[in-house]
Amino acid sequence: MEKDAKNPELMPLESTSCESSIKTFKKDIIDYLQKLESLNSKLNPIMIDNQPEINWMMRPYIIDFLVELHRFFKLNEETLFLACFIADKYCSKRIVYKKHYQLLIATSLWIAAKFKDKKTRIPTLKELCLLCHQLYDSKIFLQMEKHILTTLEWTIGNLVSTFDMFQVILSTSSEKSIPKHPQLSGLA
Repeated sequence: MEKDAKNPELMPLESTSCESSIKTFKKDIIDYLQKLESLNSKLNPIMIDNQPEINWMMRPYIIDFLVELHRFFKLNEETLFLACFIADKYCSKRIVYKKHYQLLIATSLWIAAKFKDKKTRIPTLKELCLLCHQLYDSKIFLQMEKHILTTLEWTIGNLVSTFDMFQVILSTSSEKSIPKHPQLSGLA
């Protein structure tokens, strides 16, 4: 079975089968994905401006901390972007104090990793506690995770990856606008 999964001859057959099964629904799928994207990407910058202890000048330091955690765990790029989006979206709905910002960032990365990364790469609570210099224990991370998800109404990001969108664009384009070449898809 493992050998068949890596068989290069199966990819074109699977692609053709997928294409024929969604052909009549393609426009509906694209419309739905665009609607989903617009619903999930709304932030309230005025609320972020009104944070009492955090300002935009601090953002580079906050993002640096997020990037350090991301690199430490060797997570994929989409996880980093989603974690940043989760933290921003949370800040546009709730007040966050300086003493909790590190907790918010680490927990946002933890949630994003669960959503976008391989199960073997998801940070453990023990690792998160250590990287936050033991400022928070594992129970606090669990509480923060629940609070973030509840605040965001369990809508943390889109269900579509960049690669998925590329596949949709590639499949809906004409040969003249985007050539359907296997190496192009692999490169993307």
